[in-house]
Amino acid sequence: MLSDGYRHDQARADRVLKFVTALPLAVGQWAGRRIGETLMPWQRDWLTALYGTIGPNGRRRYRQSSVWVGRKAAKSTTCAALALYHLVGDGEAGAEVILAAVDREQASIVYRIAMHMCRDHPGLAKQVQIFESTRRIVHTPTRSVLRVIPSDAAGAHGLNASVVIADEVHAWGGQGRELWDALVTSVGARREPLVISISTCGYDLSTLGGGLYQHACRVRDGIVEDATLLPVIFGAADGDGWDDLETWKRAHPGVGVTISEEFITSEVNRARVMPSHQSVLERLYLGRWTAQEHRWLPMASWDACAGDESVAELEARLEGRVAYGGLDLAATTDLSAFVLAVPFDDEDGVARVALIVRVWVPDADLIARVRRDRVPYDEWARRGYVTLTSGPVVDYNRVRDDIIALQDRFDIRGISYDKWFATGIVTDLMEHGFEMFPLAQSMPSLAPPTREFLSRTLSGTLRHAGHPVLRWMADNVAVIEDSSGNMRPNKRSARGRIDGVVASIMALDQVTRFGAHVSIYADRGLLIL
Repeated sequence: MLSDGYRHDQARADRVLKFVTALPLAVGQWAGRRIGETLMPWQRDWLTALYGTIGPNGRRRYRQSSVWVGRKAAKSTTCAALALYHLVGDGEAGAEVILAAVDREQASIVYRIAMHMCRDHPGLAKQVQIFESTRRIVHTPTRSVLRVIPSDAAGAHGLNASVVIADEVHAWGGQGRELWDALVTSVGARREPLVISISTCGYDLSTLGGGLYQHACRVRDGIVEDATLLPVIFGAADGDGWDDLETWKRAHPGVGVTISEEFITSEVNRARVMPSHQSVLERLYLGRWTAQEHRWLPMASWDACAGDESVAELEARLEGRVAYGGLDLAATTDLSAFVLAVPFDDEDGVARVALIVRVWVPDADLIARVRRDRVPYDEWARRGYVTLTSGPVVDYNRVRDDIIALQDRFDIRGISYDKWFATGIVTDLMEHGFEMFPLAQSMPSLAPPTREFLSRTLSGTLRHAGHPVLRWMADNVAVIEDSSGNMRPNKRSARGRIDGVVASIMALDQVTRFGAHVSIYADRGLLIL
């Protein structure tokens, strides 16, 4: 029920829907079809309300729309279509349609979809010019431009935007607030400005995205009055089971269209054996904000990778093989770890990777360290699982010498390392013939080997001989995830030290990039009958 002079104008809504539904889909299973053939009810309802609700001044009521919906709900496709509508079909001369996100690559997802739509639509292809290098689309008749802006606020100042589409705002941290403020104020001079924020849920409600989400919820629930904001929020209710198909149907508008029941069953089964994946599903699909800190590895799967040998027996059996190293020195007052990943074919013919672990701990204040971390460093040292170095900090000379000693036992083909902490020791190791590869501790660099580490743990193709220090670290690991479900270890969120796991992941990076498993026949020879 509309009041206060607002009215519904279906003709205005239909104008937008007609434009949007005629656009071609460029990628995915429906490529080549029109959006109208796959338009979901939530999209139609949102656009009808957004463009068909008119104020007493004859202009659109809503200046902002805050949309929270799970992945695979056609968010990017819808935003690309709306960006093109405001570039070409809204009648705004000199329109500036701005695509923004936490980084330029994320914002470019919507841009690329819009670009393909233009190229595949005969009418649009004649009206626009596409500049891929600068990520711009220009509509010559109205002198309007659609463009991607950098993620920093400086790139947003001076804009005269008519429409802003802000993607995945849950991930806007750091300077996100300043960027948001610059974008919102950039539309002030336009007759019918519009700012659309569209996102999945995230971890931290204290961030910009968390604030936008909470404000949208309060407006939806009538707690706060904001007549110019249209909230659109999909998500599971409190108490709804994350593994219940009915919860998914209520929480995600794409179930049965863009998300199949087979997909849901597969993802739920995966989450049942991998606790961290439950958080991914709740956040990315079920519209729930989740804590970033959670246990990552199912320890039953980890323990199943021990095998029947002791640490010493495993090392002795694999001696002489090709190996790849990962070096995590961290800060000098913390633990330092070096791990060799050794590919091999086990006796059962399964290709596996063994982890040969070295950990160094300063011996100064050892008892205080035992009490602080609540683990028996002193006992581990007596049993040979950690090496104590003299003094209050890890002795990098001892680390260097121990790695060089391993060179006599294994054919070490390369070592990944974090360049921020390892300059001196890297130079020394290179002088001793090691090939050293810097590996940034960032999501793009660590996500693939982290995924490999998890996959090998779950599949049982890892061998660690039950190394007690590595097990303690594996039980401590928490991960940080991005909006696409990629993950990497997060030391700040970990329950304790995780240096050995980080070193293992860095070593697996070497294996996946350069290594192939070594056949069992390299050891025993080919048996001929």
